[in-house]
Amino acid sequence: MQIKEYLNYVCEQIKYKPAREDISKELQSHIEDIKNCYIEDGVEESVAEENAIKQMGDAKIVGKKLNKIHRPKLDWKLIVIVFILLSFGFLVASIRSKANMPTNPEDGIGVKAFSMQSFIKFVSCGLILSVFVYFIDYKKIIKYSGYLYFIAVFICIFSILFGGTINGKVYFTVPLIYSNIAPSIIVVPLYIVAFVGFITNIEKKSFIQQKIKIEEYIIINKYKILVLAIISIIMLVLVNSRTSAIMLAISYLIITTVYILYNTENLNKTKKIIKIAEIWGSSLIISLLVLIYIGAFSDFRIDRVKASFNPELDFQNNGYLGMQSKMILNSANLFGKSSTLSPAMNVFDEGTNYALVSIVAYYGWIVAGIMVISIIGMCTKLIVNSIKIKDITGKLLIIGISVIFILQSACNILMNVNFGITADFNIPFVSYSGGSLIVNMICMAVILGVYRRKNISYVKNID
Repeated sequence: MQIKEYLNYVCEQIKYKPAREDISKELQSHIEDIKNCYIEDGVEESVAEENAIKQMGDAKIVGKKLNKIHRPKLDWKLIVIVFILLSFGFLVASIRSKANMPTNPEDGIGVKAFSMQSFIKFVSCGLILSVFVYFIDYKKIIKYSGYLYFIAVFICIFSILFGGTINGKVYFTVPLIYSNIAPSIIVVPLYIVAFVGFITNIEKKSFIQQKIKIEEYIIINKYKILVLAIISIIMLVLVNSRTSAIMLAISYLIITTVYILYNTENLNKTKKIIKIAEIWGSSLIISLLVLIYIGAFSDFRIDRVKASFNPELDFQNNGYLGMQSKMILNSANLFGKSSTLSPAMNVFDEGTNYALVSIVAYYGWIVAGIMVISIIGMCTKLIVNSIKIKDITGKLLIIGISVIFILQSACNILMNVNFGITADFNIPFVSYSGGSLIVNMICMAVILGVYRRKNISYVKNID
């Protein structure tokens, strides 16, 4: 039996067809190595090939074992957690509807009807798009990193030139889908995917150009990647999405750190630590200079930060929302409505940044605690999944998206309990925002898609 014939018979046993090509290449490489060992020992090429195939084992048995290993993996635990969070999102939409329900029926359709219908519409749209994205090979998406980056930059520029401004933030209108949407909601995931593509392209080039060591290639191209990263952050600052810019920068740093730790075999531990320290150190210096330039340390911004942690200092202005939420939390019960609901209306009217306060006010601390535990469960599961992924591209994709999810969730919860800066933070799948809800569901589909294929490019020892 020849190698090609053997590989074909093995691959016939593997039901998941997208995995066949990678498995065939891995097995062929392994067989060729064994064959070369026999040839070096003086065995004829034909006999060496036959011995190598025999050593691999029966093709049918090998194929069945590989089929079991490379079967698509559906992460049911993460899916269940997402749907639990969506149920809390439904509650938040319902609460917001009640808080904003018009008193005069002649005012037209009630906000209640609109909110609930919109939530169902956005979830349905998100599910359809998520299923479609889930079955797309993430490596095929990575191939179009340059195009995705261009689209993200274009959206930012388009929003600046033709978009509107609400409360200082730039928005653009999407007819028939969503009235006003912040460009950061769409472009942040695009920038992350593009950045992962740029980083992993270094790996591909290093293998193609065998004469160039990977660390040397990184030195050649790091400035190009750095410029692209800085441009994306500047774009977010220009559309007045500074919190998104900060989170994107952190995501970039963590992606780069993980890449250096996992994919620079030619560097020893000391050199890896030095490179990571250089990246983080230079980033902190640049960030400090940018913060000084935009006036982040002005008296107004410092007062705003102080009011976020201690709303009593400026309860009529910067600390107003914090003060209202504090009153609600202090009067909340374990179950049922808070005894102080009138100020809650003011909080609810601000949109979805105070989803946790809303849940506490209307359903009590126990239900809110379940929501927080679910959020922690989601964040923990994302971290665990990123560790399990062997393919560096998939690992970086999960990490990049997960960083945004974790930062958004943590900052929002801390803000709700007056332990964090008041800013535009949303809890994924919970906060009532149609655009972010759809995008978050698509991002989660990408993560689930990576997990689904976590063993495709990783052939274990089947002996």
